[in-house]
Amino acid sequence: MGISDDVLRTVHSAYLRITYSRLTLSFFAFSTIYCIVQGIIQSLLINTDLGADNLVAAILQEGEVPHVNVPWHIQRGNETTLKICSEIPGTTWYDSCVTIYDSEVSTALNANWTAPVGYRRADVPYAFHNTLLTKPKGTANAGTTLQAFRNSTGAVTGVVMLTKHGDAFLSEQCTRVLLYPHQILRNSKREEIILLVGQFWFFGISICALIFDSIPHLLALLSMRILETTWSSYTIWRTLDIQHRFQILVVDDSSPCRADLFPHYFHTRLSFQIPDLVLNVTGLVCTSCMAWLLIKMYSIQTFKRVGPPNKVVRIYRVFLTLRVALHLSLFLMTAAMGLWADQLISGPIEAISSRTGLYNALFIFTVVTLAPWCFMGSFAVRRENKIFMAVFLSVCFTYIATWSIMFYSDVYRWTWLQWPFFASMSVASFVVLTCAGVFAIGCLLNFNKGLAHYLHVEGVLAQSDFQPELFASRDLENGGHSASGEIRRKLSTKGSTHSMDIVDISGSPPSRSLSIKKDSNWDFDAAMDRPSIYIVELGAEGDRFKEMPHD
Repeated sequence: MGISDDVLRTVHSAYLRITYSRLTLSFFAFSTIYCIVQGIIQSLLINTDLGADNLVAAILQEGEVPHVNVPWHIQRGNETTLKICSEIPGTTWYDSCVTIYDSEVSTALNANWTAPVGYRRADVPYAFHNTLLTKPKGTANAGTTLQAFRNSTGAVTGVVMLTKHGDAFLSEQCTRVLLYPHQILRNSKREEIILLVGQFWFFGISICALIFDSIPHLLALLSMRILETTWSSYTIWRTLDIQHRFQILVVDDSSPCRADLFPHYFHTRLSFQIPDLVLNVTGLVCTSCMAWLLIKMYSIQTFKRVGPPNKVVRIYRVFLTLRVALHLSLFLMTAAMGLWADQLISGPIEAISSRTGLYNALFIFTVVTLAPWCFMGSFAVRRENKIFMAVFLSVCFTYIATWSIMFYSDVYRWTWLQWPFFASMSVASFVVLTCAGVFAIGCLLNFNKGLAHYLHVEGVLAQSDFQPELFASRDLENGGHSASGEIRRKLSTKGSTHSMDIVDISGSPPSRSLSIKKDSNWDFDAAMDRPSIYIVELGAEGDRFKEMPHD
């Protein structure tokens, strides 16, 4: 029964926070609607990518094209070259790449292309047959039939594609060219999945901002909205650029395929991306306005509860910046690591990478320690605990060092160069990780200057719903009239607990009483000499003092 009461009390408290004012209620409503609409758009984009990728994957499967080769697209002016490589280009003393399309070569020469030794399914080690051949048969889109075309020896030399719009023969060269669209479509699908998950993360930190009156959550949300809007602007240009590349490689008469395999894909994708950009811009403007008003409101409430000196306010702002960096790190690092792990598991670099075990160990270490690390940073500053801060900084520098060393890896560097979304997430996560370390050091240098004392007082008063308007501006232990001149205080001492009657100057009997008790929770570090904290509770006359919850 006690647990259910606590749950109901928590839910009720969250409800009161959300409905505290028109601003908080409007922010909640906007965040909810925005999350739903953006989730629908991202889901439609995922479905669009999935349909195109399924067709390409089925063609590769039917043509028995191994997925252990890395496609390398080179664009120099009007010249387009596409190669497939058995190793990361430029990392071996020999040329590990084979040119499968060159716009400068005549159509006749392109048509006579055949897969050399090492680039057929029969040449791939048996262990990779099931794991790296893209998808099982039967995954082509509805209304499309695929059939392998074999020569007299039984070797697959092409794929016959039958559709309601016409038939096409995809040569052996064409099926190898499709490795590049397959990579682009799969990466695009991964990007949309990350952005879809991000919408729920954005919604979650929006709710946390309202429930906990949290300025760092609001600033983290605003930062992510800026990044999301910037990326959505770039993706429109990139979609048009990819359409141009696919046109040259697959559709044009000089291409090996000479078939429009994606007749509706780019039009459909742009029809979702343009509203997505408009929605992102609108969301950024609305979020910025409401977040700015909420930040002002929360700042006023926070500083009026305690009234810290300017020196503490400056240190507090450094701590807020640290918490913003921690919130951003939690999402950005998880997303970047997830994309990298997916490449190691299902990408062609699985067959190329020689240090996959080491990469997986680093991934597991980061995933296991990331959330505790974020909590530890905030806790260490709040308690001014140098041991926890030392551990936090050690882990932070370990993250920075290990993920920086990853750029010495050929497969990691190649993935970073070829995939803009992965590069953007990696750079963003590295920047916020570095900022977290820098601002944590700034907080460490300001230990024992009043921040921990202020944070604890502010937290206790916030938990007890303390409102500064209930009290006069003068110190409680100083007698006399209040600043408004409407009440006077009579203070009597009994042990460590004090009681205070509030009496109207006109002489009417007291209707409310104050209880003051020393907060023992503050003594978390006996080695440091800090001032005592007294908790004040206003209640009906005769109410007993209630112990404040532990920090």
